Amino acid sequence: MNELSQGSPATLDATAVAAYLEHHPGFLLEHPTLLSAIELEHEVQGATSLVKRQVTQLRESNQTLRTRLNALIANARANEQLMTSLLDLTFAMARAVDLDDQLVLLGEALRDTFKADDM
Repeated sequence: MNELSQGSPATLDATAVAAYLEHHPGFLLEHPTLLSAIELEHEVQGATSLVKRQVTQLRESNQTLRTRLNALIANARANEQLMTSLLDLTFAMARAVDLDDQLVLLGEALRDTFKADDM
């Protein structure tokens, strides 16, 4: 059993966390996302720490980039679904017996799959 699992999160205090980190000095290097989430105060009075300001800007930029990345991923998934639907329609139309069957398939796909207005 490791040192962190001995107590529940509710009973875990700062002393226990500090002791764990002291015994595992590479922990934050192995978990860089955790390191980027930690807020460190600088002992600067009467002036704004440039390092603190820089870290704040980097965190804001990081959040903006994460938001944009999530939007791009969602768009890529939607495009993949659209491509799959078009491929399915293409195969169905290729299997159709005649032009009338193709028109029926196309109409159903436009209405049901692609949510297009009635033709």
